[in-house]
Amino acid sequence: MEVLKSRENFLLFRKKLPSGVCRGEVELFFIPAESFAAADLPLTAMDISIQKRQKGEVPGSEKLPEPAAPLAADPLFLINHGRNCLLCGFLETDIHLGRFELSSAGIRCIAEYHPAYRPEAETVYSQSIICLSGSDPSALLKEYAELTARHYNVPETPRFPRYAVGANWHYYGPTMTEEQLDEELNIIRTRKIPLDVYQLDDGWQKDYADWMPNSKWPSGMKQAADRIKAAGMIPGIWVTPFLCGDKTAASLPGSWLLRDSAGTPLTMKIGQIPFLILDPSNPETADFIRDFLRRIKSWGYRFFKIDFTRCLFLDPAAVPFDRSITLLQLYRNGIQLLRDTLGDECCLNLCGGHEGATTGLADVTRTGRDTYGKWVKPDDEAWIRIRQCVMRNWMNRFRMGDPDASVMRLNAAALAEELDYTPHRYTPNYAALAQGFLSDTEAETFILNQFLGGGIAEIGERLPDLSDERLALLRKVVPPFGEPAEPLDFFTLPLPVFYRSRIIPACPELKPWEIISAINVSDSPVSLVYPEKFATPTLVYDLSAMKLLGIYRAGDTLPLPEIPPHGSKVLKFIELPETPEPFFVADDLHYSGGGAEIASLTINGSTICGKLSSPWECEVQLAGAFPLPDGSYRIVTGKCRSNGEFSLTV
Repeated sequence: MEVLKSRENFLLFRKKLPSGVCRGEVELFFIPAESFAAADLPLTAMDISIQKRQKGEVPGSEKLPEPAAPLAADPLFLINHGRNCLLCGFLETDIHLGRFELSSAGIRCIAEYHPAYRPEAETVYSQSIICLSGSDPSALLKEYAELTARHYNVPETPRFPRYAVGANWHYYGPTMTEEQLDEELNIIRTRKIPLDVYQLDDGWQKDYADWMPNSKWPSGMKQAADRIKAAGMIPGIWVTPFLCGDKTAASLPGSWLLRDSAGTPLTMKIGQIPFLILDPSNPETADFIRDFLRRIKSWGYRFFKIDFTRCLFLDPAAVPFDRSITLLQLYRNGIQLLRDTLGDECCLNLCGGHEGATTGLADVTRTGRDTYGKWVKPDDEAWIRIRQCVMRNWMNRFRMGDPDASVMRLNAAALAEELDYTPHRYTPNYAALAQGFLSDTEAETFILNQFLGGGIAEIGERLPDLSDERLALLRKVVPPFGEPAEPLDFFTLPLPVFYRSRIIPACPELKPWEIISAINVSDSPVSLVYPEKFATPTLVYDLSAMKLLGIYRAGDTLPLPEIPPHGSKVLKFIELPETPEPFFVADDLHYSGGGAEIASLTINGSTICGKLSSPWECEVQLAGAFPLPDGSYRIVTGKCRSNGEFSLTV
């Protein structure tokens, strides 16, 4: 093992391997459980949090299985023994697939090479491994993310702003037509819904790898992009560049497909249907991919949802055209091909790939599974999507998170079975996508997840049918604003309850504050206590109910109002000024509590004046605090328009 850097609480190392041993799984290190026990730190008593390489997998806290199969983590794991935390993770995620295994036997690190790998050099290096220790798991993740970002030269300022995205899949599935797009765009105009992007999802094309419009789009996809632009939005489109339908594959050279050692084309299943895989390490295949991407870009699309890219690294039986690269390098090179072809003027949202290997290439990455209009599906509860989102927030240092679309409709009717499902000749119950059964409480929690993620905000609805009450929930997260939330009770199972979002307001006259959110994923109401004591005198305002929760002194604890099943609570914490004086408290427009929408603010004696600036048109309730002689504060409320001036006076 070669140590690259070492200092207190930090270690960076890698392993040099003869290329001949890289024909399968190679153990990079193993720390037996006895080593931890000898230091009075038994593994079985530790809190464990693991990261997962694919969006559908669930990162977060786990119990150490015994004697079940070990926990697998990629690119990192965190363990906590009560006094300190240890983070161990890969610095690079572009050399080979790899994982950490945690079990009652110990901790193992494994490099996953596919058997067909034939590197050109006689020796190869493993991915470098970082070990960090400290008391705060969120701080360790932040440090790890910063080290990773620097390694890949990821700038601190992203290429694109955090977009508000409208998406058609979550209602229409693959059935949307040209006429229905016009309906959506007309409603966006007339209801003045402030979306930045409208994205057309799977179902517009003839087939996978036949990227021309099907019969549902007789005017063509350039005209669709032009309509979206005319409605004031960036055109977005879905594509899966490495998958190929069987009918299309019949017209392509066989050497373009990814195969095994026997020459049999490999497949990836979507539902129960296998799709063939294009091999981008073949220069001819790469040219084919470049050509259709350039064509789609020439139609005017600038936001690309890139799906199912994991097909390139899933099967260790793969024999790429270029055998000198690993499957992870095949994947990384494929994503680089997309980035280079589409250029920096296109926003890449990668969905369904390797969560770490896109660092520096993806602008947005999906954080979790598809959302549906039910809180509970068989073996798939809604809280899993919250956990997938918030436990990947640390990755926002090098990309924006996409928690998938919020689904807010109330609709028992499924899509008609006679609709055109082209190019999907199979129909795995896409009709149920249109249904929605979330209660008001559940819909609010779904929306809160968009705020907690600190990335893009997305809505997936048939907008002509969405009620004003449900549409108003979108105001809480559009425009996207606020830093990604940090879990406070990090190792809580099944997911953290409390989250801190730091708000640096747009208005320069306002000082930063914190938004504290609490989520109850259980089926019963809960009464919670905020897990930290106040360090300074603090006013706590309930944004969910728009009322004062209390004023707390240093050392006080905070009991929360009861939270209903599947519900949430959003609180604004404002540090009180040392000298009593009036200050702005909150408004009910956005979960940032005024961070996104307060444009200017002036305080003169007993009056708080200001101006709101919002892309929405609605009435807004505001609150200000005025000191009283006894040292307490009086809350004064008022109303104004979302782009109007306000005045709060005692």
